[in-house]
Amino acid sequence: MAEDHVRSLKRSRDKLVEQRRNLVKRDCSTDRAEGYAERIVAIQAAIEATDRAIQDEEALVSTGVPPVVNDSRQFPEPLRQAS
Repeated sequence: MAEDHVRSLKRSRDKLVEQRRNLVKRDCSTDRAEGYAERIVAIQAAIEATDRAIQDEEALVSTGVPPVVNDSRQFPEPLRQAS
C-alpha cells in the first residue's frame, strides 16, 4: 500500500517539476508577468513538501514506522489580534 503512495507521490512530483519548467520557459521568453515569483515559490514549496512526503512513505515501507522529522526551517510567528 505504501509503495503505491510512493509511486503516486513521485508522479505528482514529476508533474510539479514540469509545471516549474514550463513556467520558466514561458516567462523567460517574455517579460516576467505579475505574480511570477509567487508562482515559482508556490510550485517549489509543493515540490519540497512532496519530497518530504516521499521520504515519509519510503520510511514506512522499510520500517513500518514514520520518521521523526527535524525540520530546522523557521516559520513566522502567528499573527496576534489586537485587543
